[in-house]
Amino acid sequence: FSKRMGNYGDKEAVMEQVIVNLKVADIRVVENQRKSMDKGKFEELKASINERGVETPVWVRKNGKGWLLIAGSRRLRACVELKKPTIPALVKEIASDQEALILSCIENDQREDVNPMEQALAYQDVLNKGSHTPETLAEKFGRKLPYVLGRLKLLKISKKAQKALRDGEIEYGHAILISRLKDQKDQDEFL
Repeated sequence: FSKRMGNYGDKEAVMEQVIVNLKVADIRVVENQRKSMDKGKFEELKASINERGVETPVWVRKNGKGWLLIAGSRRLRACVELKKPTIPALVKEIASDQEALILSCIENDQREDVNPMEQALAYQDVLNKGSHTPETLAEKFGRKLPYVLGRLKLLKISKKAQKALRDGEIEYGHAILISRLKDQKDQDEFL
């Protein structure tokens, strides 16, 4: 089936979607995939996949002789650890690397348990690789501009504070307060 995905520039994008079973070993993970995850929930996911299989296909796009993962990194990691030979995949026909990156980031951004630091890194990645501004990025992701700017502000906190936020040791509000301190030593002391 095909699904219209909206306007991108002057051209309307149409993505053909097909679900197939792919060899797990043929799927490559891109750099912007999910960096942190709850180990307990991951073990639950593995148990579910081991018992019932993968219920929701991962998203991939063709990449040379293999496949590039767009969404579903936890499901793919679980299959790798369980030594599953194949995984159901929704094949997305996407014309550009930039659109694949944006689609991957949007899917990640819409998760209920998304980590604010991961959002910040994904937003910055899209800004660095494309022709987006924070305003167009907010529109593309369906977010308010202050939300996007708040996430981007997290990139200015110290590495130690970023790690604490990523690891759940501090909350988003705490990290924003830390971002108001200019000196990174002061930021680290405020942890």
